[in-house]
Amino acid sequence: MDGLKVAIVALALILPASADAANCTKRTIGTCNDPRTGQTVKIVNRAQTLSLKNVAVKIIGKSVVTQKIGPFSPDHPDEVATATGRYVKFVVKVTNLRDRPMDTVRDLDFNLVFVPAHYDQSLEAENLIGAPSLVHAGKNHMIPPGRSNTGYIAFDVAPNRAPLVRKNANLLVVDKSDTRVVGLIRTYR
Repeated sequence: MDGLKVAIVALALILPASADAANCTKRTIGTCNDPRTGQTVKIVNRAQTLSLKNVAVKIIGKSVVTQKIGPFSPDHPDEVATATGRYVKFVVKVTNLRDRPMDTVRDLDFNLVFVPAHYDQSLEAENLIGAPSLVHAGKNHMIPPGRSNTGYIAFDVAPNRAPLVRKNANLLVVDKSDTRVVGLIRTYR
């Protein structure tokens, strides 16, 4: 699912257009159908495990980090990133429910959804902040069938939005092999 489609999904989750969609935008625990996107949305609280057809995701921890980042990659020390930002970092446990290996880079998409904005993952930050990234720390992004990996995902968030992660942010999880069902983890409950 490309970034534009993810943005449409993210906006659909926060902007009600009908009574059915409004039930989805209330983000109550359970499953709802969004008639505008045709997607089923599974919603859980942060202490629960989100289970989709091929993947299960659980938030283990979260933090807001402010730091300058660089170099870009341990494998490419000559590439330097000089961005300074405020990042919202989630430590997540991802379990592969498929019968084949899962590549968290190719097979999954994470977005941080605030009302009324959303943020894509910051791959640059994931290479460089703290503990192993879920998607870029060596082979940590490859998960064998029936196994789990724990790592972090990060989002470069506007400074005034970062503190709101404790109040109204949602972690949108898309399994690219089945975009008819998406998951939403409420990070504030």
